[in-house]
Amino acid sequence: TRRGTPTSQPTITVEPPTAPVLATPPEATAFQAYRRRVVLRHIPGLDNVPITGTGQAIVGQLQLLVQQQAENAANAEARRLQEREKMPSDTMSAIMLQRLMRWCQVMSEDQLPELYSTLARSRKSDGRATLEGAIAQTLSDLGYGGTFPVSQSLHRKLISLQWMAANTTNLSSGVSIFTMGPGGVEGIERQQDLNATADLVTGGGAQPSLSDAAKLIDTKGDLSFPKDTLDYRGRVKRFISTFRPALGSQHGVSINLVIYHSMLLRNEELLARIPGVSMLLALRLFLDFNCWLDDQAESNTPIPAPNFSKVFRQIKLSDQSWKPEIPPAYLQSTPLLNPPAHAPARGGTGGGGTPAGSGDAYGGSRGGNVIIRNPHYHAETFATYLAMGHTAKDVRQYNERVGVALPLKAGTEMCLAYHVKNMCNTNCPNRQSKLVVVT
Repeated sequence: TRRGTPTSQPTITVEPPTAPVLATPPEATAFQAYRRRVVLRHIPGLDNVPITGTGQAIVGQLQLLVQQQAENAANAEARRLQEREKMPSDTMSAIMLQRLMRWCQVMSEDQLPELYSTLARSRKSDGRATLEGAIAQTLSDLGYGGTFPVSQSLHRKLISLQWMAANTTNLSSGVSIFTMGPGGVEGIERQQDLNATADLVTGGGAQPSLSDAAKLIDTKGDLSFPKDTLDYRGRVKRFISTFRPALGSQHGVSINLVIYHSMLLRNEELLARIPGVSMLLALRLFLDFNCWLDDQAESNTPIPAPNFSKVFRQIKLSDQSWKPEIPPAYLQSTPLLNPPAHAPARGGTGGGGTPAGSGDAYGGSRGGNVIIRNPHYHAETFATYLAMGHTAKDVRQYNERVGVALPLKAGTEMCLAYHVKNMCNTNCPNRQSKLVVVT
């Protein structure tokens, strides 16, 4: 028989038996829970590598370093915030702050000019540059133009509030027309060189010697006198541009000083006829300003600003009371004030000198050079010119520029040396020159 194909039969699936659930005996519950924590690594320190004592010390130092760095960063940020919020009271004593507030005529330090907040927030080494920036901005705002490098001594006087002269016979004290420093291109360039040296020293780029340090902070080096009305006008501009940011643009003194400058320009032709007017005006302005500083420093009540322009009205009315008395110390500013009685012969074939006073001022032989004293010299009359220290060349150039009328002295054309310096000589090349004194 043939075998047939096996008939397919349906497959019967048999489910595996359910595993029995093993109940944890009550006495093993705690052990089972601990075992589960081991598997899940929930036990602190279970996977830590043992650390030696040295390793623990290193880890401690690193943690301390990180903590210190975080504290330093927080302190630095706090200091930066404090510097940005620094006030003038943080940099000056209570007495200085009180004096400054009286001069600025304000009731609180918040009302002080912006200059002082800027100085308080600046580094000490940047103080002079901050002042120069404020002065330059004022020169630009008023349309004056020009540059004004601030010397080290002037910077020190301004920030230490040494504006007032304790003794008005000492023209080098305080801040005035006389301590603004010399003008002109040469004077400005010289001061800029000194400032560059001072910046190098203060920045740690050089170690100054004692002579260098004395030269940088010498207050007497700033003392100079205006040579003429043009020089005086430039000094007035610098004076205004210094105190306008220091007192405030709306301060009475600042306003009156600007008016004074405009009146100075308006009356320049009249002033050019007055001998020594630049020195006299500078001294008058110095005394008026210093007097106001002295009065205001002791008063909590605002003192009215002086009328600096009053002097021009007095000049027009021929009121001689406007002329101040020049301190005696500055009457001896030239060695030619008291020349020797005899002078040695110089050049030519003349046989030596002749006694002083022999002959007239323009007499004598051209072969000898003899000092001649002026028997009618009046120190008070020519003291102003004497303090100006002009040369005959300065006088001639000034005459040619402005064309001042040529006066006579006792019927003789004026000689600068004979009438101003109390001496001349028989070989004076200017004895026939029409010289007048620079004003």
